[in-house]
Formats: sequence, structure tokens, C-alpha cells
Amino acid sequence: MTNLPTTPNATKFLGQAPHFYGSLSGHDFYECPVNGEDSPIKCVTPAGKIVTTNCMDWDTDELACWIESRA
Repeated sequence: MTNLPTTPNATKFLGQAPHFYGSLSGHDFYECPVNGEDSPIKCVTPAGKIVTTNCMDWDTDELACWIESRA
């Protein structure tokens, strides 16, 4: 984990000790601690906000496209 949470939602999310997949382009990716792999991957952005991706699996190419689409 490299990004610190800056919102109450991100703080609450990280307080649930989600599984950390890894970092990509300054974004930290986690498995949902409630629904697990049956839900999209969660992201803590460089700004410290929690965002739900549209990606279901740890696929760096797909996640890189998702990051680019948000720019």
C-alpha cells in the first residue's frame, strides 16, 4: 500500500483489511473485503480516494486501460 486514505469511505474500506493485489501507475488495487472476487476490484487513487473499477480480475493491461480512461 502506497496511498493513504483521504476520505472517510477510503479509511473505512482500508480498515476492513482488504486483500492487496498490487500497485500500478500510482494506484493501489484491492479485492472487496465483503464480496471478494465476485465484485469489481477496488482502487485507492493517488489522491487517497476509493473507487470501484470495472475490472473483475487482476489483469494489469485491463487496469492500465481503466486508469487511462479516468485521465
